[in-house]
Amino acid sequence: MTKFACMIEEENQDRVTLFNTASSLPGRQGISFIGPFGSRVSFASQQARAFNTVWAWSEERAHKPNARVAVIGGGIAGLTTSAALVAKRHTVTLFEANTELVKCQKNARHRYVHPTVNFWPSLTLKPTTSQPYLDWYEATSDVAAKSIEREWRRFFLPRMQQLRLNRTVTDIKRTAAGTMKVVFTEPGHTSPKSELYDHVFVATGFGAEIKVWDTDRSYWDPDDLDGLVESGHRSFTIAGTGDGGLIDTLRILQEEFEGGHICFRLIKDMEASGLRPAVTAIEVEAKKKGSTAEAAKYYARAYSDLVERSLSNDARALLRSRVTGMTVTLVGTLPFPYAVNSAPVHKIMIAAALADGAVRYTQGKVTRDPITDEPMIKTAKSLVPVAAGNKVVMRIGPGGGLNWLLKKGEIASLKTAQLYLGDILRPAKLPDDFFESCNGVPLRDPLSQEFIEFRKDLAEDYLWAKFRATCDASGLNNKKGFRVYYAPDSVDHRQLPTDLFGIACFIVPEPVAEWV
Repeated sequence: MTKFACMIEEENQDRVTLFNTASSLPGRQGISFIGPFGSRVSFASQQARAFNTVWAWSEERAHKPNARVAVIGGGIAGLTTSAALVAKRHTVTLFEANTELVKCQKNARHRYVHPTVNFWPSLTLKPTTSQPYLDWYEATSDVAAKSIEREWRRFFLPRMQQLRLNRTVTDIKRTAAGTMKVVFTEPGHTSPKSELYDHVFVATGFGAEIKVWDTDRSYWDPDDLDGLVESGHRSFTIAGTGDGGLIDTLRILQEEFEGGHICFRLIKDMEASGLRPAVTAIEVEAKKKGSTAEAAKYYARAYSDLVERSLSNDARALLRSRVTGMTVTLVGTLPFPYAVNSAPVHKIMIAAALADGAVRYTQGKVTRDPITDEPMIKTAKSLVPVAAGNKVVMRIGPGGGLNWLLKKGEIASLKTAQLYLGDILRPAKLPDDFFESCNGVPLRDPLSQEFIEFRKDLAEDYLWAKFRATCDASGLNNKKGFRVYYAPDSVDHRQLPTDLFGIACFIVPEPVAEWV
């Protein structure tokens, strides 16, 4: 064996250990946990964790096929996990408690999802994923989720053993023989049923959001915030300083929020101003702090200074374009509204809003009066009612998606390991040939004509939706890729992507009449 081959083997082994440690727990042999914890929360990060875990598990068992595997959860992570397992020729059954797959995300037309915006500046803004399977492009949540499900149903479901919808898994037990007993409820049966598997992948996500009032809506549920703002409502209290709370605060405040597109505009301006290294340095330094409270205090100083001293005039003008007459109170448990795991771009925008007096922050919790049921803000020193007429939005996080299976200490251990690992699919390069072609899905290779043609329809969907442009798979000047056609009188060519799904794009101006 060559020295280089030895290095690759050692590198793979280190990553196998790392990924398996982040997906397993002592005393829970036979179960791999796909998340739910990570340094950022996004569709792409869920998929990254799924690919990482399946690869590491396969490496540990020397890539033996034909394991009988259960996947618990039919969301983004569950579909990705089952697709990767099917491609590796395992016998896979997927359990989902709802009557349909990716139900919450398919109903969330009011949420915009993007592959990399939450990871900037660590990752460059890219409008599409570049994954082995189930790629998607920036869009409203319903569009992205339906695209993922459509590809999964077409290419991977036919190779599945079973899809079990409307089945709630209530327990997973290891038998004396070493197999895994999955216990679940089934419609029409009063007693639980069970089946045996060689291994179980749990991809149930964070769980339902904590509700203080029965009328509280989850982040993914359609809401009336946009309608309230448009109709003139001007008083809001937002509870929670994770990305959900910050996004809804900005959604209410910013005149040009545009489903989150303001984030892309701000990032592009900051990159043009050379601020990416400064934001990177702030994020790195914050993670060195000894506690989340100390990190929040550091963020407050660093991002306030960046907003005041470094943002361009154009960026400041963009952020100052806010809805007039708005009174917004943001409430959270940290001394300042900056969580380590929140997207940097959201923290920067909140820092600008605080600097301009557009939002007020209170350290505390939103709770309910036990007698009147009215909302109250509880701080270390007081308990005061929320001003009458305020619309209260609760974004205080999930209640625990693993409580049905794990003890509190186990959940804490899993969280620590997964937050340490992070979300990037390739912290070091995974083997290109691991994720094999499957049932018409070609091996991922951006220079393969077969793969380029396979992804052409999805690329064309994105180009048409975003730019009213189109493409073919012909490349240019003997170079492989998409040839992108656009109308020069309606699109600035600098806005067009240089690659989609990792495949090069060659931009060709052409009048609309010639190809519409």
